[in-house]
Amino acid sequence: MGEYHYLCCKSCRISLNLGKKLGREHSRLVVQGVYSDKHRTWLNDGRAWFIIQAFMQQHQGHELMFVSDTEFPQIQLYDYVEGDGFLV
Repeated sequence: MGEYHYLCCKSCRISLNLGKKLGREHSRLVVQGVYSDKHRTWLNDGRAWFIIQAFMQQHQGHELMFVSDTEFPQIQLYDYVEGDGFLV
């Protein structure tokens, strides 16, 4: 199954799934991207960055966290937001 990583808003109890860890690059964690139900694949190009920026802007001033499901199991109780909803 694996360990998944999320960008989540603790204030709104909502999460954006960023997938599994693919590796490390220059001491930074590299994750799969943002899953697209519409395209049925992981987006790891400019669209993923656009989705992440839109999520952060929507939750500006809120308590945001980058967590894995093993270090923060409560993430399973958060609502899941579809990344496709941020692509206009």
